[in-house]
Amino acid sequence: MIHARITNIRTLCAKRNLNYHTFNMYHFPTSSLTWAPLFKSGSTTWKVALMDMEVGISSKNHNLREIERFRLTADKLQKGPGGKTRRRRIFRDEPASSIRFTVVRHPLSRLVSHYQNTVSPDKHEMANQWDEWVKGVLVKNRKPPNTTSERDTMLDEAYRFYARKPGVTVTPGNPYTTPITFPEFVDWVLSHPNSNGHWSPAVRWLDVCQNEFTYIMKLENESLELAYLLQKLGLSEHGELRGRANASGKSPSSRDEVVDHMKVLSRKQQEQLNKMYREDFSFFNYQPVTVS
Repeated sequence: MIHARITNIRTLCAKRNLNYHTFNMYHFPTSSLTWAPLFKSGSTTWKVALMDMEVGISSKNHNLREIERFRLTADKLQKGPGGKTRRRRIFRDEPASSIRFTVVRHPLSRLVSHYQNTVSPDKHEMANQWDEWVKGVLVKNRKPPNTTSERDTMLDEAYRFYARKPGVTVTPGNPYTTPITFPEFVDWVLSHPNSNGHWSPAVRWLDVCQNEFTYIMKLENESLELAYLLQKLGLSEHGELRGRANASGKSPSSRDEVVDHMKVLSRKQQEQLNKMYREDFSFFNYQPVTVS
């Protein structure tokens, strides 16, 4: 399945030669692996595993921000052996023998997962995503207080409330502490389609035509593809990843969950989302979702 996927991607790239000038690539010299994280596609698990192998940072004691020192810088483009239209981006400090890989997921499943994870009352993601999009959605969709000073005070209250800061007092009727709905979130996404890696189309975020991956796994096929991928990457003995490969598991954000969320959207919103992700559908053989 993985080889057929890569063949399909390279065929499409030869026809379209897309170039989004994105460089979200990390190289790990010890294992000679180059990885591109796609958020909401198991990226945290892979980040912990790769950093653990490279510098001994485990999931129980880690500073994952250290991964930034392994981020690659693009050097130049060169034509590949597959023809004039096929190019492979060259990065500084990455040997030609390095194996490039990533994991993808149905784009609407990623979108639903990010929404669920952010609005969940038992997590801090509302605060973590505050400046990324949460504050913007609240300001756009909530009736503002009478004065700018009141608005700023209530927004600060809302942030502290979502961040679970100690001693937070919320003004009664503060409009910014009411839940964000999925249609409100989707309106923001459609207005800012490439502003956040949690929902940016994978073809663009990974720049698949320029970065020319060796392996691309689908998270939905993890039980079938992960053991194979770990063998090819030389990671079969890594405990956390091996555990995932041996577990049957349920695909996160199943189709039923996606359908349930799509039901609350307008027909126009559904069509716009499917249009936004049309490259992901064709490159990774996913299907759009439209419900009445």
